[in-house]
Amino acid sequence: MFVTLIVGIIDLRSGTMTYCNAGHNPPLLIHPSGDTACLQDIHGIPLGIFDNVEYSSGTVRFSEGDLLFLYTDGVTEAIRKDDAFYGEERMVEFIRNNHSLSPACLIKLLKQDLQEWMAGVEQADDITLLVVKNKG
Repeated sequence: MFVTLIVGIIDLRSGTMTYCNAGHNPPLLIHPSGDTACLQDIHGIPLGIFDNVEYSSGTVRFSEGDLLFLYTDGVTEAIRKDDAFYGEERMVEFIRNNHSLSPACLIKLLKQDLQEWMAGVEQADDITLLVVKNKG
């Protein structure tokens, strides 16, 4: 048994987040322009595979209006009747097209889009979403 994990500490004064990614899907940083950066650094393997594993960390800076988008693989691996996956490309495009919405509204609309994509196919994995916005 293992679990992927991402942990972050946001410093509201400096606008930085120090984080550690233990095998989790990489978060996305979406700028007000719609440009998207994938925080691809993996700082270690998922938890529970081996004992006494050392993990590193990374730091990212948030500018005013930036969104941090975290998700589980249940989003990108949501499947429809023809066995097609929702996919990362579709998810990123959806976020780019709706990044100016509030975090709550963005999550609500993405969940609706996922439900429409699955169109009656039973959900096979957890779908967890978290959006954090730097309001300055």
